[in-house]
Amino acid sequence: MQVNNGASITTESTGRGYAFGLRSRLLMLVLLIVVLASGAMVVFLQALRTVEDALNTIVGADVPRLNLAVQLSTQAQTVVGLVPALSRSGSDAAREGTRHRIDQELNDIDVTLKALATHGGDADRLTELGRYLADIRSNVRQLDSIVARRFTLEASLVAAMERLHQARVNLRALPTTQTATLPWQLASYDVLGAAAEAVQLANPNELQKLIEEVEKQVRQIQPTSADRASSPPASTKVRQEVVRVASGPASPARLRLDLLRLNYWQDTRLSVNTSLSDRFLRTASQFGSETQAGVSATALQLREQLKRHQAVSATAFAAILGGMLVMVAYVSHFVVRRLLLIRDNIRSYLNHDKPPPIPSFGRDEVGDIARALNFYVQLIAEREAALGAAKNDAESALHDLRQTQAGLVQAEKLASLGSLVAGVAHELNTPIGNALVTASTLEDAAHQFEAAVDRGEVRRSAAKDFAQKSTQMAELIARSCHRAASLITSFKQVAVDQTSEKRRRFDLRGLTEDIVTSLRPTFKNAPWVIDIQIPEHIACDSYPGPLGQVMSNLIQNAVNHAFDGRDNGNLCISATVSPNGVNMRFEDNGKGMDEPTLIRIFEPFFTTRLGKGGSGLGLSVSLNIATGMLGGSLKVNSQPGQGTTFTLDFPLVAPHGDQAIQVTT
Repeated sequence: MQVNNGASITTESTGRGYAFGLRSRLLMLVLLIVVLASGAMVVFLQALRTVEDALNTIVGADVPRLNLAVQLSTQAQTVVGLVPALSRSGSDAAREGTRHRIDQELNDIDVTLKALATHGGDADRLTELGRYLADIRSNVRQLDSIVARRFTLEASLVAAMERLHQARVNLRALPTTQTATLPWQLASYDVLGAAAEAVQLANPNELQKLIEEVEKQVRQIQPTSADRASSPPASTKVRQEVVRVASGPASPARLRLDLLRLNYWQDTRLSVNTSLSDRFLRTASQFGSETQAGVSATALQLREQLKRHQAVSATAFAAILGGMLVMVAYVSHFVVRRLLLIRDNIRSYLNHDKPPPIPSFGRDEVGDIARALNFYVQLIAEREAALGAAKNDAESALHDLRQTQAGLVQAEKLASLGSLVAGVAHELNTPIGNALVTASTLEDAAHQFEAAVDRGEVRRSAAKDFAQKSTQMAELIARSCHRAASLITSFKQVAVDQTSEKRRRFDLRGLTEDIVTSLRPTFKNAPWVIDIQIPEHIACDSYPGPLGQVMSNLIQNAVNHAFDGRDNGNLCISATVSPNGVNMRFEDNGKGMDEPTLIRIFEPFFTTRLGKGGSGLGLSVSLNIATGMLGGSLKVNSQPGQGTTFTLDFPLVAPHGDQAIQVTT
């Protein structure tokens, strides 16, 4: 017997070489069991074949047909519930959606009917159900057309009422001093009032009578040729507008009558659909009952067949059980008892450092097991020693890896600080250069003025001009120096914070503005907009250095990744205070991230800019700082093309001492 380290174990003989070993004896017992059970098993297999045929009938046809019948009833009930919803739709979009769902359910019912036909369903029943389904589909189309027409009429009625209101406004705007037009104006008020009243009626007969009365009054106020000649054009135009609004097929009363008739037809279609659906459900229920009865009959036949073969099966199992009992008795006496002795010796090995070797049990398979166990006990001891050495090597390698990772993180911080220094130095070049040029100009002007004084050629205007220019250049030098001092102060605070983990009190908005100011030179000429929406006077007692590092990483992440390849971008930094602490949000309108990138975004050394300057440590370090030293959390939400939002939550007062998880950077 060979093992993987080259060691070997040999036995004097194998089970195949024993004249009458355990294997031979067990084979004889098995052969005896087979001989005893073979005759009974033939009959038993015949019984199984009969049962299999019955089960194939049930599983292959009856059960699928029954399931399809239940599914058909469920689908029909769904359609019954959707049709009233179609009539109650409040908009064209809702109507289209409901109609689409009804069509889908009807198509599913059609598929179910075809499946029932495939599984041997009653052809007459299926034909009847198909006819009902076609009637329901036709009725739904008519109902959908009625609902669509109702929306059109309602929109037209609203427009007609607006025209009626405008006609009344125009009528009131006519001059009241023209007594000759007063009668038709009063009649027009009556006509418009009757037209408005018609919209409130719900009885078609009463509405028809009111329409006839309105049209009769309209004919009375219809302007004649003489009226047009004697009346002002505005008056004639208003009379024509009243006639047009109050009469005709587009009048509010006519539209209201059409809407009432359409509602009647809608109720009729609903009633017809209810009747068709009831018939369909009753037929489907009858079909399901008949299918269930067929399944029950088949199951009853199967039960009778099982009873007839029960005696034969009992005989077969009795023969097998007898043989198994003989085998169990033999195995218990000649195998199990000896294996228990081996088990006790193994337990003794587990409880002692150097247990005695396991005794052998003669020249058979169990003896081979005992000798093999003795060999493997020795082999395990050797491998445990090798495993201990390998564990020590792995722990040493892990320690080296952690030191390397800490060095990479520190290098990332220093690289970020170096980039910050370069950007601030570039930004300082402008104010310092301006101050230098202005000072040089002021120096030349002072020398010229001094020479003029020495020559005695100074006039009052020249002295005044020199004083004004000197004042302007001194102010320019002062502004440039103040700008440089402000940049240096911001950079100094940010640099000190990012290179230390000192705890202090600070204003959140001021810290954010310092971070943005220090980072702005790195993308000064880029069209990115950073909008800070943080309230004043949010006082924090925390670690501004690590917090500033997190802010810098998130801002640079937006600039380098979210806005990469784009000619514009907006990053909004906002903060709110709650009883649980501060909630900061970094929202950009960049290109966003897909799901695979979003899942791995906080993994160390993961970057989408591999080979382009990305180290993959920024967000990983930010997460460790947020959850560790700041005692908060950092979450991200993004979708492709919809920007990215980082949410940084942390308490106003950072945890002290052991309450904070110290992160090695």
